[in-house]
Amino acid sequence: MMNTRNLGSVGLVIWVLGVGGCATATKVDFEVDPNLDPLRYQSYYMLPIPTESSLEHRFPDLVKTLAPLAERSVDAVMIAKGYAPAASAEAADLVILIHGELTPKSQVLLDQSFHPSNVRPGSTMDSALNSRNPGVTHRYDYDAGTLFIEVHDVAADRMVWVAWTERELEKLERPPAERVAGNITRLLEGFPARE
Repeated sequence: MMNTRNLGSVGLVIWVLGVGGCATATKVDFEVDPNLDPLRYQSYYMLPIPTESSLEHRFPDLVKTLAPLAERSVDAVMIAKGYAPAASAEAADLVILIHGELTPKSQVLLDQSFHPSNVRPGSTMDSALNSRNPGVTHRYDYDAGTLFIEVHDVAADRMVWVAWTERELEKLERPPAERVAGNITRLLEGFPARE
């Protein structure tokens, strides 16, 4: 089995865990190994989604619910791009690793330079600013949910492609597994096809 620890040093972030009702398109970022040649690869295998992460600690059953949806999303995209599923990671040319993290973040806002139309109604930021005083700064604490999809070349034992997305999550918000699976599809659509 390939070593994914040394490949994770890229340390990239993803904007995928979308919030329902938000009109903003999900921002997807990615990096590609300049030597990536899709014609060199024929098969892929999706590794099990890791269960030890800050995301899984906050949503204990998310991986169990998400895993079959993620696998269907990966299969649909990769087969459409000309890749065949392999029976194991050892038999595959590429392995796909999907993982997510929650990172606590803070934002400091000055009342004079902040326009309240940028705040979602009912959000914790909205509540914090409803009791504001002019000239006062406000600290807004939230979690940034990040979804990563890494594609590794098994023979070379290196990451050849990574996509990520990050989204603000309210403290009590739970991202639906179906939305996360849809975001997995959007991320993986950026991987090059064999044709």
